[in-house]
Amino acid sequence: MVQMRHGIAVNMLHHGSAITEYAVKIEKGVKWICLRPQRELSVLEFDGKRGGFENTPTILFGQPKATCYRDKKGVIWYSNFVDENDIYCRTLHDIPWFINKLKERKEVFEGCKKHMSTIVKLIKNGEINNRDFCIQQIQKWKEFNSSLFPYMFLALMTDELIIENFTDLINKTSNKVLSSKILYDLLKSEYSKNFIKKGKLARVSKNFIFPPEPIFIPEGIIRFDLYSNFESDYIDILMAQSHGNVGTTIDLFNRFKFIAPIVFQLSEENFYVMRSFSIIINHLLDKVADALLSLDILSNKYQILDYTIDQLTTLSFSNLDKSLN
Repeated sequence: MVQMRHGIAVNMLHHGSAITEYAVKIEKGVKWICLRPQRELSVLEFDGKRGGFENTPTILFGQPKATCYRDKKGVIWYSNFVDENDIYCRTLHDIPWFINKLKERKEVFEGCKKHMSTIVKLIKNGEINNRDFCIQQIQKWKEFNSSLFPYMFLALMTDELIIENFTDLINKTSNKVLSSKILYDLLKSEYSKNFIKKGKLARVSKNFIFPPEPIFIPEGIIRFDLYSNFESDYIDILMAQSHGNVGTTIDLFNRFKFIAPIVFQLSEENFYVMRSFSIIINHLLDKVADALLSLDILSNKYQILDYTIDQLTTLSFSNLDKSLN
């Protein structure tokens, strides 16, 4: 099935976080996993996101914090991290837990989006020519990531699995035409729709680049009512075509029809909000890098990514405020 993901048409049967393709190793008796072996983070980007990675088990399940480190290639390894099967099973079979996490997530994401809008207004008004402002906002990005990233994993580790299993279920109990219609009606995102309306195409690159990409503010909400459009008719079809325990099939369908559309939308919101925030921070880093270049502290802008955020904050250089103008 072809559907829109992040404003791009993709085959939903072969698209998702790809996070299940992780690597595993044992070092000194400790199991380490790498969720994305092909994904490399700079020193600065890892420093900005590390708190969120480590907080994920605590915020989602009340477990001790994870441990993570960045290897020489920039690949991130975790121990005592959350398991995708735990999130999948908890999401599907503990709806009250899932709804509670959605409420927590909404508060965090709305706060982030509001903050982003404030920064963008200042940038457009030319009010970012100040070292303290730039550094404070980069620190703020790090603080937001500590609470944003754990809630990203509600979809990041399970979106592909949930959507594929839901697709398999309805394909087995309906014809292709009805199956495609149901999936099309369910798997929608206001973020993608609004982005496409503006004639834009989302880029999937997540690294900081110089010069930065154009700033955008994501527009959309998570809808919880998409499943209600076809409920009674499809239940009748399930009862007529299901084999074995009809009650079990209907119960599973009821869970999927509620969860799959939400997880799909969460994945889209993850992409647009985090991409937008990264681009905003990229613009602030670009300003700071200009200043450091003028003071011969850097020889090229990309070297700023070799600093942690604390190191960037405590760098002692004179007249930086002037060099930001």
